[in-house]
Amino acid sequence: MLRSAAISLAANRLLFGAGYLIAPRRVASGWVGKAGTSDASTVLTRALGARDLVLAAGALLAMRAGRQELARTWFAAQALADGVDLAATVAARDSLPTSGFRFGTAMAAGSTAIAATAAAALELDHAQTTEVERMESERDDDGQPTEEEGPSNPDESVPSESDAEEKLPGVPDETREG
Repeated sequence: MLRSAAISLAANRLLFGAGYLIAPRRVASGWVGKAGTSDASTVLTRALGARDLVLAAGALLAMRAGRQELARTWFAAQALADGVDLAATVAARDSLPTSGFRFGTAMAAGSTAIAATAAAALELDHAQTTEVERMESERDDDGQPTEEEGPSNPDESVPSESDAEEKLPGVPDETREG
């Protein structure tokens, strides 16, 4: 379910990014009102569109390729970008139309939560997969520990008393008991 939400978020971001690039005045005015229709604001709107296209494409391509660690990085970047969008929207609340404030806040908060959760889940999944792979690499074909993992007989790793007496560093042989 989380995977579906993450992919849906990235696909939604792709569509918003395209909208910001193709029709910056129309799309931006829904968020920031009349200020979004000026020529100057289209520069920022298109830049936001390019940002969203890149963040979406990176996440979708990484997910498609099964590269979870890379996908985690892309979703973490999305969470950061959306968190900044949320903070900026809240900070400009008094200058935004009510509908734009509500829409912008809901979109940014929801996107931040989904992207952050996806990044955390992908990190956890990556850590678990890495640990399983490490454990499997330390076993032979019969499922027994390899030599790197340690001796199969724990008594083999404990030196005998005679070994300890023979190898006392810094003690001359004449002073040893025995």
